[in-house]
Amino acid sequence: MRVGDLVRTTRASIGIPKNTIGLIMKHTWIEPSVGDIDYDESFEGYDIWHVLVHARTRNRIMRRITRDLEVIKNESR
Repeated sequence: MRVGDLVRTTRASIGIPKNTIGLIMKHTWIEPSVGDIDYDESFEGYDIWHVLVHARTRNRIMRRITRDLEVIKNESR
């Protein structure tokens, strides 16, 4: 996955149904800290994807982790 990819959500959330199509706008890396509930030294961190979706009547940016998104196949690459 990378910025500019077209993706589909694999999980629903408030106002965003499952299988909503969006465009990745930004990527952020979050490192776990010792104070986290599920802290494990072997775990490296989270990829956070900022995705632009059209939710009902307006466009909206949502943040999702990698497992909640699926890249829509692009044959031109």
